[in-house]
Amino acid sequence: MFGSSSKIISSRRAVSCGIRGFPPQLLIKYLEDGKKKLRVIHLRNIDKIESAWDCVNELYKKPEHFELLSQLPRPQAMRLIFILKDLRRGISLQQSLRANEALDRISPNEDLNKVADEIVERKKLMMNELFESNRIRPGDPDFQYDISIDFPEQANSNDWDSDLSDFWPRHCYI
Repeated sequence: MFGSSSKIISSRRAVSCGIRGFPPQLLIKYLEDGKKKLRVIHLRNIDKIESAWDCVNELYKKPEHFELLSQLPRPQAMRLIFILKDLRRGISLQQSLRANEALDRISPNEDLNKVADEIVERKKLMMNELFESNRIRPGDPDFQYDISIDFPEQANSNDWDSDLSDFWPRHCYI
């Protein structure tokens, strides 16, 4: 049943993941050699670890879970841990889902200096994932090397950068 630890298993492919509230568990459905399997990761210390960000990092550090977890987007794992922590605090699933939807929105007007560190990390992960999915690399079919873009003339002139005398003392000469 148990193989040698030196054997590298590359035939596992994560399909989906979910959570179970009581006892706290992360569930990962995966395919191995064409067979559907379920990995249950017990989260015994979830109540002791204060932030969801730290909990996700602890999960990803464990070598026994890394192969499957590395195939899942970190924002998805973080979202599930947020929901699980809410359920453990007695918050209903519907309220937790609504709160997570609000957290998943990225607004250019939002001041991230005023939110908790784990929320900033979550939003950074989501923005990085969005950037990577939209990124065009050399070799991609839509890649163009030298793109020229003509920007429209600036509608408003700014006085702050037009006068060099503001930057130099009056007795200095250029």
